[in-house]
Amino acid sequence: MIKFFILFLSSNCLVFILSFIFYGHISLLSMINITFYIAAVILLVWLALITIRSGFFDRIAYSFQKVFQTLNKQRNLDDEVLNNHLSSSFQNKFSTLKLTGLGLLIEMFILLFIYYM
Repeated sequence: MIKFFILFLSSNCLVFILSFIFYGHISLLSMINITFYIAAVILLVWLALITIRSGFFDRIAYSFQKVFQTLNKQRNLDDEVLNNHLSSSFQNKFSTLKLTGLGLLIEMFILLFIYYM
């Protein structure tokens, strides 16, 4: 939970910095826009990592390793190296990224509600 708070606070600091850099001032609308972009990037990274962890790309990675092994005949790879799955390198469930992205989206919706009041 501490990782979530650290990531959430650092992403909010990033919102203020990027809002000032891109818009030249800090306004509610600029914060809404930047918060949406950061939340979208965090959630897309989370979805990509979950997809890789599920084993979706294991066969593709294995096929590429086999092709490059046949192209590079002087390099001899064992079956152990070829059987290493891409999904086995990710053991984390990435819940911190999910919570941070959803937290930023909730923050964005609250800011939108305030903006349109």
